[in-house]
Amino acid sequence: MKKTALIGIANDTLQIIQNGFYINQQQEKIDISTAQKKAIDNSIHYKEDEFEAMFTKRNQLFATQTDFDTHFEVIEASTLGFCSHLSKTKNKIFCLNFASAKHEGGGFLGGAQAQEESLARSSSLYPCLTKFHYQFYEMHKSLKNSYYTSDMIFSPFVPIFKDDNGNLLDNFYEISFLTSPAVNVGALRWHFALAQTKRGIYNEEKYKRIMTERIERILTIAYLNDYQEIVLGAWGCGAFHNDPREVAQLFADLLLDNQAIFKNKFKNIYFAIYAAHKNDKNIDFFKNIFENSTK
Repeated sequence: MKKTALIGIANDTLQIIQNGFYINQQQEKIDISTAQKKAIDNSIHYKEDEFEAMFTKRNQLFATQTDFDTHFEVIEASTLGFCSHLSKTKNKIFCLNFASAKHEGGGFLGGAQAQEESLARSSSLYPCLTKFHYQFYEMHKSLKNSYYTSDMIFSPFVPIFKDDNGNLLDNFYEISFLTSPAVNVGALRWHFALAQTKRGIYNEEKYKRIMTERIERILTIAYLNDYQEIVLGAWGCGAFHNDPREVAQLFADLLLDNQAIFKNKFKNIYFAIYAAHKNDKNIDFFKNIFENSTK
């Protein structure tokens, strides 16, 4: 889809958010105002230094709650497309938003096309994020460090009212989003090449530690909020240039291994991975680990 068309869809979404309703193809008025306000009001900014108490609470729940036999599925689909499909049979879905650390909705207002932009163009996610403009986005801009932080924004039950092509839905459905940036590996390597070391130098050990800690936080938020349908994906493996083999393994370290913190703590884990072109092999690395696992 051309950039001009994507910009038009984004602007229309902003108008719907402002109005609090839209007119579907049957000429019915669909009111999203109550659901939208609830999602915005209940959106939470978690600071990275607030998680220790959450880990303690999580571990206490681990000791009292029954484990599941987690089902893993790797799907070749966009996040939005799969969430739409899943919402037909599940009513409480947790979805990871592959976030920009510096701009709410990434570049969706300018017609950019990636996972976060698709979500922002199709839903009321944007005002849930702008609520934390200074605490989250301006903070990251001021850091000038492409490892970013493990601050996160949790937005429960956000109304989704468009599909991937920008078409209005007959009625909206709701998805809960966890907004978190992956480490921007590409920027770290580029800054190092330009000797801009104050912006951070890519270090494999530091990278794995930070990404592991970040994934643990994401899954902890899902667990503490009692979500059992978890939609993940090739987080950071697009514009941020994370290696999909490493990202898949980092998820496995926390979800699959016998000593994994979250082994069998969720009913269903889905990796929705969109192939941007025929040579896009991101999905293969996740299938190799999660579909071939006997754990």
